Amino acid sequence: MNALYTVMLNFEFISAVPIFILLFFITAPYGKFTKSSWGPLTKAPLAWFLMELPVVVLPLFFFIVSSHPKDPLHWVFIIIWELHYIQRTLIYPALMNKSSHRMPILILLFSAVFNIINGFTNGWGIFVLQDSGTHSLSSAKFIIGIIIFITGFIINLQSDQILRKLRAPGETGYKIPYTGLFKYVCNPNYLGEIIEWTGWAVMTWSPAGAAFLVFTIANLAPRAYSNLKWYRATFPDYPENRKAIIPFIF
Repeated sequence: MNALYTVMLNFEFISAVPIFILLFFITAPYGKFTKSSWGPLTKAPLAWFLMELPVVVLPLFFFIVSSHPKDPLHWVFIIIWELHYIQRTLIYPALMNKSSHRMPILILLFSAVFNIINGFTNGWGIFVLQDSGTHSLSSAKFIIGIIIFITGFIINLQSDQILRKLRAPGETGYKIPYTGLFKYVCNPNYLGEIIEWTGWAVMTWSPAGAAFLVFTIANLAPRAYSNLKWYRATFPDYPENRKAIIPFIF
């Protein structure tokens, strides 16, 4: 299993580079960019549930079966991991507009495969190998990391709520959000995710956490840029000073 962990960990790091480049030329076909040319479609809430489920189950499984004592630090790690992914797997899809876009099954499968890899690397690396440079709840790495994580989590939830409130029940289509961090960037929800996993990488101080952060940036930064271009092309009055994902920079 350690050999498999090493392979998957290296895959996350290495694959981030071509994915980052590719996504600037090929927009991932989900949400507003859904295309039937990518094959059969399924309902977006169901797709989100299925593709996120592995990353809920695998780390929790490795936490439970690990022969290491369940120290307070790792209890906190698993709680905040599950907090994020239960919200992402169960609550987020349940709150989706029922008329939301459908998702290509192919994208569901790609995402599920990545989540299996990511769930395995973080679950095995942190809870079985305990490959972590953070050894107590009072360490600077843990305190700084969890503050960063919670900040990103709040930004993520707030941004999703702002987007949901733009539409009346049963309403479809897109509108320009103007509140929260949307004042500065087109995709504060993506920014929140990156901040979250920056915090995770810092607090766990682990190769698995670092790999996840690198892949998250590689996946979301191009996606944010595509969203910004779409909004500018769709809405002539879209604020010119907004950046894609990093305020005042990108």
